[in-house]
Amino acid sequence: MQPINLQRLLDRGEFPQTAKYLHSLTRAAKAKYESYIRNFTPSWWGRMALSTGPGGGGGLLIRKVPGGLEIYYANAGKYNYLEVVEKGRGTYDMKPALLRSPRARTGKNGRYIIIPMTRNKDGSEVNEENNTIHSVVRRTGHYMDREGKKRIKYGKVEDRSGRGNVYAFEQGPVKSGEMQYSYAKFLTVSENSSGWIQKPIQGARIEPEIQKEVDKTVRRDPRLQEAISRDVEKFLTRYFQ
Repeated sequence: MQPINLQRLLDRGEFPQTAKYLHSLTRAAKAKYESYIRNFTPSWWGRMALSTGPGGGGGLLIRKVPGGLEIYYANAGKYNYLEVVEKGRGTYDMKPALLRSPRARTGKNGRYIIIPMTRNKDGSEVNEENNTIHSVVRRTGHYMDREGKKRIKYGKVEDRSGRGNVYAFEQGPVKSGEMQYSYAKFLTVSENSSGWIQKPIQGARIEPEIQKEVDKTVRRDPRLQEAISRDVEKFLTRYFQ
């Protein structure tokens, strides 16, 4: 008698209930993994890891491997965002990377870049309640930047305080007819700037925790044992007819 290859039998669809259970378990584990990543702090890293847009990490995917299914990270971006989520990162000086950006310019004092921020240093939102608004600006058209990308062109509508570096941007009227605004604070980073050192990030070690939960479920879930028993019984009935 030839040896029975369980993997080949699964691939042939001989164990449908078992395969259905494993697919369901894998999808549930993937959803839980994504939830942990989404709730990671600082949240930007989790968002970028799961993003399928330009520059994003591509999110979590599922593929067939010998013996079952595997959840893996696409790692499609230029930076391994999930590695930071899982393992953390030490103190990081953001200034060199910012000044290497294609958006950085060169002035009489060297390289510089203007960064829009939507939160204040204390973590509060940039808005009329928390900041003094310099002026209001409105969309006036579009232009192509140096990278060939279409950008929105803004023009000043009215002065508010005329002080500071916080601006309100008209987004259009809401149903009530009132104008809706977004807010941003603009900071300049130059070769002489300080204070752009990012604090260490504590990793979450999510993958080992998810793996532990999956292993526990596989060992103890009676639904899996029942699915295997039904599939084996049907297979043996056909095999020994």
